[in-house]
Order: sequence, then structure tokens, then C-alpha cells
Amino acid sequence: MLRKLFKKENGDTIVEVLIAMAILALVLGGAYYTANQSFRNDRDAQEHSEALTVAQAQVEALRTYVLTQGESFTANGDCIQNSGANLTPTGPCYMSGGSSTIYSGQSTCMSGDSVDYCYNVKITCPSGACPSSTYVDQTQTPSGIPLDSYKVSVTWPALGSGNDEVDLYYRVET
Repeated sequence: MLRKLFKKENGDTIVEVLIAMAILALVLGGAYYTANQSFRNDRDAQEHSEALTVAQAQVEALRTYVLTQGESFTANGDCIQNSGANLTPTGPCYMSGGSSTIYSGQSTCMSGDSVDYCYNVKITCPSGACPSSTYVDQTQTPSGIPLDSYKVSVTWPALGSGNDEVDLYYRVET
């Protein structure tokens, strides 16, 4: 009996330890992948939300400009800057994320900017001819976009690679 109590037991075999380590690596790898994807999806949603806010602000500025000026806005990649009580079309511009500051006359962020996101803003006429306040053509292009509309495009560098874009259309009504 005493002999059985003091019998030396063997430990785990190397195969068992390797299997346990492989299972642990799979679990930790899956948790890392899930957390990383969650972060990327969250950041992507935040970028899209901010870009949509920028585009909506530009559509509202465009609507106000067209209504107060009584004329069409000749869009050629410009954006509209609100300087006090005046709305003025500027050249190409960009906005930094989390800020309502418009940097006009440039189409890219400057290297010295300490911004999280950089949104390029452009207003164009998708039909090629900007609508006039005196005559509005209610027909549509072959792609289904009304001829009497403006397109506000906001683009930014995507998290992985390439660019992401949000487009809003503002249809002029008479």
C-alpha cells in the first residue's frame, strides 16, 4: 500500500502540451481577429458618418446659396464656404474630421495638418450642365440621375487602401 502512495507519476506528454498550445493559439488568434474587425468596422462607420455630415452641410449651403442668390451655382468641383453671413463658392477644398473648418483652394490635406480624417469636398453637376433657376429640366440621364441636380461628393483615404466616397444629390425645385 505504501508503495502505491509514493509511486512516481508521469507528467503530460509533449504531444498533449503541443495540442493544448495549438488550441490556445487558435482561440487567441480568433479573439484578435474579431477585435481587429470590430475596430475597423467602428472606424469605418465613424468616417462614413462624418463624411455624410460634411456632405449634408454642403447640400444645405448649396440650397441656401441657390435660394438667396436667385441663380444657379456653376459647379466645377468647388465647395461652398460659409464666411459669416455670406456663402461663397471656393475652389477645391477639404475639411478635417471632427471640425467644421473648410480649407479652400486645396484639394488635399497638407502634410503638417494633425487631423484624424481628411475629407475632400466637391460639388459638380452630374449631367454636365448645371441647372438654371429659370428653367429646370425634369428629365433624367440614362443612369437615372435628374438633369436638374447637383452632386456633392466627399472622398477620403480608406482605412485599408484606396478611397471611400459618399455622394449626395440635391435636386433643384422651382
